[in-house]
Amino acid sequence: LPYAYAGSTAWFDRKSHIVTTLAPVVLWGAALQFAIARLRGEWFWPLWIVQISNLSGSAGDIYTAWAIARMEGDLLIQDTGVRMRIMKRAIDKERLPQ
Repeated sequence: LPYAYAGSTAWFDRKSHIVTTLAPVVLWGAALQFAIARLRGEWFWPLWIVQISNLSGSAGDIYTAWAIARMEGDLLIQDTGVRMRIMKRAIDKERLPQ
């Protein structure tokens, strides 16, 4: 099945990557939930199916955000849409002589 994805050659820190990764599922999820609550009757099931599709289509994004959040160290992440690259700082800044 066709699906939409976005990618970039830019590098992001951990927090920025998690925010940009989860933003679509959170924003679309909130908008769809609002529509489900407001438009009852015949609109309930079509909107519910779109909501479930949104969540299931974002399962990989949710998993990678969770996995990156659990990784230790200072990370840089690049997600081109078809490939992810994660770099970790080799030297801990706190251990450098001052």
